[in-house]
Amino acid sequence: MKAAKKVFFFLMFFMVPSFSQNKIVSQSLSLQELKNGISLFNERRYPTAIQAFERALAYEPQNFAAKYRLGLSYLHAGYAQNAIRVWEDLVHQGVADHHVLQRLNNLYFLVSMDKGYQYDYPYVFREFFDGFTEAGHALIRPSFITYDKYKDLKFVSSASTGLVLEIDSANTIKQKYGSRFFRSSLLKMPMGLVLLDHLLFVADFKQDKIFVFNRNLTGTQAWNFGKTGTEPGQLSGPMGMMLGLDGYLYIVENGNGRIQKMSTNGTSISIFGKDILFRPTDIELIGDKIFVSDISHSGEGRIIVFDIDGNFESTFGESFLSEPRGLFRDGQTLYISDAKNGLFLYNIELQTATSFSVQDDKLSYPFDLLKDKDSIIVRTDFNSQMLGIYSPLQGIYGNLSIDIPQIITENYPYIYALLRVRNKDGTPLTGITSEELTVKEFDTTLARPILQGTTKFRSNMLVSFVIDRSKSMDPYMPQLEYYIKTFLSNMSGDDLLDIKIVDDRIYSFPRQQASIGAPWYTITNHKTQDKLSQDFDIAIYDSITALLNNLRNRAIVVFTSGEGGNQTFETYGSDILKTYADQNSIPIYVVNFSSGNRSFWENLTKGSHGKYFNARTQANQILNLYSQIKDSPPLEYLVEFSSLDYRKNPGIWVDLSLALNRSGVSGIALSGYFVPMQTKTSLSTNDLFR
Repeated sequence: MKAAKKVFFFLMFFMVPSFSQNKIVSQSLSLQELKNGISLFNERRYPTAIQAFERALAYEPQNFAAKYRLGLSYLHAGYAQNAIRVWEDLVHQGVADHHVLQRLNNLYFLVSMDKGYQYDYPYVFREFFDGFTEAGHALIRPSFITYDKYKDLKFVSSASTGLVLEIDSANTIKQKYGSRFFRSSLLKMPMGLVLLDHLLFVADFKQDKIFVFNRNLTGTQAWNFGKTGTEPGQLSGPMGMMLGLDGYLYIVENGNGRIQKMSTNGTSISIFGKDILFRPTDIELIGDKIFVSDISHSGEGRIIVFDIDGNFESTFGESFLSEPRGLFRDGQTLYISDAKNGLFLYNIELQTATSFSVQDDKLSYPFDLLKDKDSIIVRTDFNSQMLGIYSPLQGIYGNLSIDIPQIITENYPYIYALLRVRNKDGTPLTGITSEELTVKEFDTTLARPILQGTTKFRSNMLVSFVIDRSKSMDPYMPQLEYYIKTFLSNMSGDDLLDIKIVDDRIYSFPRQQASIGAPWYTITNHKTQDKLSQDFDIAIYDSITALLNNLRNRAIVVFTSGEGGNQTFETYGSDILKTYADQNSIPIYVVNFSSGNRSFWENLTKGSHGKYFNARTQANQILNLYSQIKDSPPLEYLVEFSSLDYRKNPGIWVDLSLALNRSGVSGIALSGYFVPMQTKTSLSTNDLFR
């Protein structure tokens, strides 16, 4: 796939050609709202970012980038279910790529949904197999390719040399089918291939025959059948072939525009597709459906679907295919090789087609493909002597979950990006070094990034106290005061403190320098209400919001009696709170003076990478809580790097990728940013330190 067809969720949306002035205006307004929403998201102003993306979609429903970002904003605001709903809509529209499917699978696990999608990672070009240098000029204009998964062997038709090559996993030629001693090849233009036990069936496009070779006897021809014509048993331009579950060959006749079902000795069984197909190329069977690649009378690429008996059922692909050639079946996924538009995959169950991201595509006229046992894709190039070999990014970057929640462009061309890394089980990866990181803009690797800012900004703390002062806390006041006073006495003058007191309402106090005096007075002089606490969940959610956009060592510490009124957890459940905290790397610590609502608090602390304490049995750990937070490893990292500098093109979108590799454990995050105009953005690193 060409570079312009990379994952579009990170950039724009597909512009629908239209001569309507209203349509052009709507798309322009939608793009403006998309840019506005991305800026708001980078400032972690999620509610207003959500509104901007919703406006973008109101102007242009096909702005898939806005829809992707809408789901991302919901997720970072804590609303995993809303993100699922938005991204599932992308799946139903047939435009969800592997990033969306991977995020959905992660969310299904997060919210304990027994659901998931199978998906493929984008591929990167690895190497060429050169038919000149590696096959002694035996491979020129490779067409069809097939695979023996039991012996890990590839079989490739060479249209110009009239040979079929057998190639092992080390890319060594093991056998040449069709060659004759001191004579020209037995084959004129080999095309489709079928393996059946020790036999190899080869369709010859020019001779209108099917040749059968014995693989056990050094490629000796066993028999052949077929002759030119339109009658049953006759062939015209045979190309792709497959072996049906019934043991018969299904042969695509490009010249006759039909499919002929034949026995392996050449007896015609049936013919179908004559009045539907025009220039068919290849055929595959998935379940009880037969799929045929075809080009219509009007020149449209398409896939024709037949039932197992050859009855026409449907077509698809006219909107995205141009010259569909080879087909490959992998489970419930149909791979479609289009000579002009690249690779596509069609999900049989969802009945959706998705462009298949192949980075650094180097083929001139891709024709057919296979996928081996290691998920390596091999593609034939009909206009050269090359086989293109591609590796999945899954194999390179498949072990870690990496996210870039925030990009700061205030000092452009110097960029600050916040990096969030999790292992497959969701635990944070710690101790990241700059040597483990690779930053790219588009496909250009940038100079080594800097990570010192992470340690610099985290040297001071910003802690938010959420304190239960309802009547249920009265029996525990001496312990509460002791724990809080100990924590405050450990804080330095450069640390900052937020305080929220909760009884039957929420009392929020201005951010203040850490000390024993003022904070202690604020907490101890609050008059306890003779009621149970209400809206504790709102107090925690608002505390998380107040800690956003700050690079200090941040944490929320909750002191609770364990009891609460009817509205204590009515607005936000623990899933929303822990998702909000986790997505924004804010750990929550809870000191519970009883066992009330224990499961809620434990779920919240575990999901946010904080800790739960029982005030009666873990006093020593609570007294040491300040040091635990102070010495905790970062949950996100500040990555600094110098961009390629596109200041001459303000407003353009720049693709950004950040890869991490640690002793074979790897991951990659894809994002991007708009090059800022001359004026500075509203958010700076100074803002993030306040």
